[in-house]
Amino acid sequence: MEVINWSAVRLSENDLNAVAKRLGRAEKLHMVLRKLVEIILRQQPWTERKDTVELFHPCHRYEVNQWIALPDFEGSSPMVWYIYQVVEVKEEENPKQGRFQVIMLKANEKEIKMAANIPDAKPLPFTFPESEQDLQDLADHFVGVYGDDLRRAFLQALEQFPVLIYLPQTDEVPPTNFIPLDDTDAELIAQLFTPDPKVPKSLNEIIHHLRSKGRLEGLTDDQAAVAVMEFLERNGYVLISESEWLSPEGAETVDRVIRRQPPAPKVYDDDEYYETIELSEEGQRLAEEAGEVEMKVEEAEEEISLDEWRRQARTE
Repeated sequence: MEVINWSAVRLSENDLNAVAKRLGRAEKLHMVLRKLVEIILRQQPWTERKDTVELFHPCHRYEVNQWIALPDFEGSSPMVWYIYQVVEVKEEENPKQGRFQVIMLKANEKEIKMAANIPDAKPLPFTFPESEQDLQDLADHFVGVYGDDLRRAFLQALEQFPVLIYLPQTDEVPPTNFIPLDDTDAELIAQLFTPDPKVPKSLNEIIHHLRSKGRLEGLTDDQAAVAVMEFLERNGYVLISESEWLSPEGAETVDRVIRRQPPAPKVYDDDEYYETIELSEEGQRLAEEAGEVEMKVEEAEEEISLDEWRRQARTE
C-alpha cells in the first residue's frame, strides 16, 4: 500500500486549482495548508500521484536510504503515519523465523527498529478515515507535524503554476499572491482617521472608504477584510473592540472613555458568583489612560428564610 510522503509532497497545478475553488476567500497560510491536505487525502488511493511511499509491511524487504511510512501503531490513532528513512539493515536468523531483516528507521531525532522480510507476517494495524471529522482531524495532524515541508512545497508551487490564491502579505509569500494593499491605500486609510485620531473606525467603514476611491478592485468582501486587517495589524493600528480600530496616534493620545462590549459572565462551579472577564493588557492600558472606571458586579443579596425575614422586620 502506498501513502503520501508529506515530507516531500509534490503539488500539481490541479492541486492548487482545487484549493482555490475550496477557499472562495483569502485565508491565512495555515488554513490553506489544511484544506490542501484534506483535498489530497480525499484523492486516496493516490494511484496517479508521484509523491507516495510504501507503507511498512513486515513481509517486505528493505534497503538502506529507502523512504517508508510507518503507521502510528504505538499511538492513539491507527489512521496516522509517519515518514522514516531506512538508515541501517542487518540480516538476522533464528530457528523459528529463519532469515529476516532488522532495519533501523530514523525520522529527525527519533529512531526505531523493526523486523522485516518475515514470511507470512501480518501487516501493522492501519485504517483510513471514514468520517468527515476523522479526515479533518487527520489533516490537522499532518499540518502540525509536516507544516514546514508542506509550506515549502506550497510556496514553490505558487511560483511555478499560474494559479492566483490570495494570502496575507509576508516575506515568504510570492509577490503575485500578495493581497494588494500599497502606499496609496495606506495614505487613504490615514486620511480617514485624520479629522480626529481618537475616534475609532469600523472595518466596514475602512473598506467602504477604500472602495469609494476605486481601491480593492477584484477582491471579494472576505478578501478585502483580510487584506485590510493584515495591513492595520502591521502598521500599528489597535483593535479596541470586535471590529473597531484606532489609529496609532489615537491609541497614544486617547483621552476619552473607550467603548467596549458589555462584560460577558463566566460560570464557576460550587455555586460561585459570576465575574466579569478581564480586559486584555492592551485594552486595560487604553481604558486606564481614558480614566475608565472599572466595572464591578454587585454582590448578590444573602438569601434568608421567611421566618428570619419576619423576625428582622419586627425589630426594624
